[in-house]
Amino acid sequence: MSGGTPSQIFGVSWASGDLSGSFNDRLANVVAAVPDRTAVADNSGKALTYRELAGVTANVAAEVLSVCSSGDKVALLSDLSVGSIAGLLGITAAGCGYVPVDWTEPVERAGRKLIDSGASVIVLSPGLEPLALAMAPHCHQVVVDVDDFAPVGSSRLPAVSPAAHFNLIYTSGSTGLPKGVIQNHRNVVFDTSTSNSLFPITLEDRFGLAIPLTFGASVSDVAGALLNGARLDLFDLKSQGMDAMATWMRDRRITVTHLVPTILRRWLASVDRTGLYPDLRLIKAGGEPMFLSDLELFSSRFGTGCLLRNGLGTTETYLVAAAFFTPADNVESSVVPVGMPAPGRSVAIVGPEGEAVPMGEVGEILVTSAYLSPGYWNNPEGTDNSFLAAAQGQRTYRTGDLGRIRPDGQLEHLGRVDDMVKVMGQQAHLTDIENAISELEGVLEACVVTKRDQNGNTRLVAYVVVAADFEGSAAARSRLSGRIPAHTVPARFVVLDSLPTLPFGKVDRGALSTNHSWDDLVDHEYREPRNEVEVALTSAAAVALGVERVGIDDDLFSLGLDSLSAVQLVARAREVVGAALTAGAVLENPSISALSDALRDAPNQSFSLDLETLLAEVEEVGEPGARGILDSGRR
Repeated sequence: MSGGTPSQIFGVSWASGDLSGSFNDRLANVVAAVPDRTAVADNSGKALTYRELAGVTANVAAEVLSVCSSGDKVALLSDLSVGSIAGLLGITAAGCGYVPVDWTEPVERAGRKLIDSGASVIVLSPGLEPLALAMAPHCHQVVVDVDDFAPVGSSRLPAVSPAAHFNLIYTSGSTGLPKGVIQNHRNVVFDTSTSNSLFPITLEDRFGLAIPLTFGASVSDVAGALLNGARLDLFDLKSQGMDAMATWMRDRRITVTHLVPTILRRWLASVDRTGLYPDLRLIKAGGEPMFLSDLELFSSRFGTGCLLRNGLGTTETYLVAAAFFTPADNVESSVVPVGMPAPGRSVAIVGPEGEAVPMGEVGEILVTSAYLSPGYWNNPEGTDNSFLAAAQGQRTYRTGDLGRIRPDGQLEHLGRVDDMVKVMGQQAHLTDIENAISELEGVLEACVVTKRDQNGNTRLVAYVVVAADFEGSAAARSRLSGRIPAHTVPARFVVLDSLPTLPFGKVDRGALSTNHSWDDLVDHEYREPRNEVEVALTSAAAVALGVERVGIDDDLFSLGLDSLSAVQLVARAREVVGAALTAGAVLENPSISALSDALRDAPNQSFSLDLETLLAEVEEVGEPGARGILDSGRR
């Protein structure tokens, strides 16, 4: 792992007083230092210098204060344009906290957020007025005119405290109204200074922002560029697509960009050779676990002039930890670490009851710092549950993320606590399974979710995006069986053209979990049983696997066969089939026709039908409930 020291002139220097002031104070110092450098540009051709941006900002702030008071919450309808950035800065210059709403959000959802925030004013770019009216009919509209540079009424702008609310960002939620996270000026300035100490930003840097302003990580790019005197370039990935983004990054000579791993791997997979992005010197990744295959993909596409920063951050904490990699670096684990805690943060790993866990074991990541979110908007109970008092004026935040500390002290991010599930009574870590699948030949992307079968049992389903050399579901399960525990091998594989994503690029697990029932995932041609034995076996298999029916040629593994369901099949079919049937025979012949043939070809083979022996065999691999299943088979 390496850090990067750029050869260009550093950005606007930081003074000790900057950390005791507001975002607005630091930005004013930057404007004074580099007034004629380009501050922000978008894909429409609009651009503003720092001096021009300050003028538009002052105008927006004056208009905002004409219809509300400093300290209020003000909505920002964002389309990742120059006007959106000027609007954001105008809101903060007025001493108000901005509440970002993306222009592609469902109108009803956006309206609920704005009502919850109490915003009575909405700031927007020209052309979005009808959408703003539909989202928030109660809000007064302030339309940003980026061609009006002369500041009006700037003397009336209030001084803003470092403790003032900078923004109110609603975290993504699959149902209902998500939590609103408050952040203040002090934390934004501190995080920007911290990030700059880890990787110094220069006046020549161009930040490529393709993350919606509704995503907390966008703050690190807006502030990282503008509070250092660099240039912020905007691109709307959702409306323009991956191919256009790749061209934009090259043509705009982007030097720093920020992507979640899902978008990063899609982009890098589309890059067919090195040297296409000679100006790019830092790729920031975070928000999802990064795998060794991602690091290898990065290494195959870039030379020594570019670094990959794998980090962990949350809207509540900003940057928690970061690790920097050159294309020549490698890691010994399959999950790429997120490094050591950032300055001003400490990290602990705890178990379900808040107890410390030994080094190397998985638990929830806790972050302690003096620079945490003040809490959740209008949600004191949620705030008290997630933010805990700590010593010396610090607080501890329960992230809800899984992680472990490696022997070298580095942190690994392993997804959400919800990603640790129970299958057949045993723990299964979805990130570990996805990592194993991603290493299979021909797999480009993978996401594993849980579904309930008709018996109410938890099953694992792998959704994959594959290349032409993917060998198929049966081969994938066979290869996984030697790499990960048997109970963690997905029962079914579903091939998709692409994985669904949330607006900021993370895989939308909720959509995969709810879009299909267990039976919807069965795709086979049904062939009826040919004799009494196959009738008994197909009937028993249907009950054991929780499906409506089983054909004699169906791949039982595709239907969810595991050692526990194999025992259940044996218990239910033993009276008709006789003593030649064992759970091992079922697992070795995963179709009814193959199993029937095997039994016919070995009529004299001495297979034990001792149910207590079968029970012991299953209990040896730790699968509970087998005794109850066997007892039900006796009845």
